[in-house]
Amino acid sequence: MPRPLVVTVGDPAGIGPEVALRALARLLSTRSHPVALVATRPLLEKTLTLLEQCVEGGTSVVGAVRKALDDCLTLVEPSCQVADVEGRWSSAQQPFIRESLDRGVALAEEGACLVTGPTDKRFFLAEGMSLAGHTEFLASRYPGHEPLMLFEAGSFRIAVLTRHIPLATVTQAVTKETLVAAVRVASTYAKNQSTTVRPIAVAAVDPHCGEWGAFSDVDLQVRAWIEDLAREGVPVTGPFAADTLFVPHRLVEFDAILCWYHDQGMIPIKLLRFASAVNVTLGLPILRVSPAHGVAYDIAWQGQADPGSFFAALCVGAGIEVS
Repeated sequence: MPRPLVVTVGDPAGIGPEVALRALARLLSTRSHPVALVATRPLLEKTLTLLEQCVEGGTSVVGAVRKALDDCLTLVEPSCQVADVEGRWSSAQQPFIRESLDRGVALAEEGACLVTGPTDKRFFLAEGMSLAGHTEFLASRYPGHEPLMLFEAGSFRIAVLTRHIPLATVTQAVTKETLVAAVRVASTYAKNQSTTVRPIAVAAVDPHCGEWGAFSDVDLQVRAWIEDLAREGVPVTGPFAADTLFVPHRLVEFDAILCWYHDQGMIPIKLLRFASAVNVTLGLPILRVSPAHGVAYDIAWQGQADPGSFFAALCVGAGIEVS
């Protein structure tokens, strides 16, 4: 069954409001799907005015949103107002962003999928969370759960075993337990998305897999962990040298590829699917998805932002095929 959605726009000074409404218009113009949009009425109207004046076909977008508001789109209004700031970070937006996330999480705990708009890292720093983003912010609410950040990219998926940590600490942060948990979570998610079962691939951390002990034995140890999992019937394989793992004909061989660190996974995702990838947070009591891009202050409130990734996030969150 399709899942209901709850959408937060992220930092209202960035591109979140415009891409959220353009994506919602595209989704809801062809189907009636339950969506709760967390935004103030003034922010909604300001964004609709922008789209009508600055976006090609904006009148149709505005019409679709207004029609949906009379049908399946519910406006959930935070009590905190949006600061009159565009195109830059301002701490004045912090109360609105925080309350929006609180309202979104509450609805997600009732069964909706949380779709989060892009938020500047400085929000999380202001909340007292160093080196954090949405994933860590949500994980802090559910002690005992370890999230896995996975990116849906249409024909392939990439997940990362670590997130925003220094590269020098990566090999100490990944244990056999970390790897096993990530493989199981990614495998379960992939099975729920498709009737075909392909293995989960694990990337090597060192160049050429450390030449299998010639200059590093990390990937030898990882291969032993993977062989243990495979003997248990878990569909996993590797590790594979990362420099040849992301070519297109190899990507389609696997249900997902597990990378060791942020940029090892993000470079192929943003090179191959920058405009359509979806960030999926797994391993928590709620399901959260988001577009795979940031606030883009440099083009915010100009009607230039591409809503493709946000639209893909809505589809993945709702459990419907991206069209």
